[in-house]
Amino acid sequence: MSEKPQPPPAVGLISELSRFVGEQRLTSAAGAVAKGMAQTKAAVDGNIDSVLALANLPSRSELVAVQRKLDSIERTLINMNRKLDRLSASLEPDD
Repeated sequence: MSEKPQPPPAVGLISELSRFVGEQRLTSAAGAVAKGMAQTKAAVDGNIDSVLALANLPSRSELVAVQRKLDSIERTLINMNRKLDRLSASLEPDD
């Protein structure tokens, strides 16, 4: 049975080095694409906010702020309702 000849160690090292460099290029390209996507999204979001402002409509961030305020008011009203219930119960005559 004949054995396959083994490539010299330098060939394996060069092969691994070229694979590593290829992976770095791929990672770099993917990073550049992600950066471009983020910049495009930021530009689109800014344009949408401008269009909404021109149409006198609230932006998403403004709606989120209003929702937070409404949630806070709702919690306050719930607490006030509980306190009024307790006060009402304490003022009712015991039969």
